Amino acid sequence: MSNTERVILYLMKCTGCGANIVTRDGETRARCDYCGVVLKVPKDKGDALAIIVRMLQDEERDHQLARAKKEVLAGRHSDANAVLNDIIKKDPKNARAYFYKSLLDVYPYRAQLGHIDRAIELATPDMKKIYTRERKVLVKNHRRDRRKSWALNLAVVLGLIFLIGGGVFLTLYYLF
Repeated sequence: MSNTERVILYLMKCTGCGANIVTRDGETRARCDYCGVVLKVPKDKGDALAIIVRMLQDEERDHQLARAKKEVLAGRHSDANAVLNDIIKKDPKNARAYFYKSLLDVYPYRAQLGHIDRAIELATPDMKKIYTRERKVLVKNHRRDRRKSWALNLAVVLGLIFLIGGGVFLTLYYLF
């Protein structure tokens, strides 16, 4: 049997640069490896534990987002939609979840725009640029698809008119 020591680690955020600082149970001071700030470790570890819980939740959310992205790429949009709805239920301010919802074919165009607009509203400045560019692509593709369907409808109508007109012409030709 091996002797194993149970070590309890706490995670804190550096007040200087925002980096994660890991401390051992019983330490009273911690030094940030990035900016060198020395922090007093709180006696009440509630904040540190809350950060760990948040990190675990973020990791779970990232896993769910990866699963939703995989479902979208596989063409299983209804499955992806269920995963994304679950993410949004737990984290209503998740911009990536709204962005992925805008890519789904299960929604009409206006709903897709609503989802991408919500993603833009919630996103960081860097991601806002990307989502705004993707919104322009969505609008452009929608307009292209509408033009294609309009042209197809026109071709069908003209074809019917030609067929009906040709039939009438042949009938009149043989009658007279």
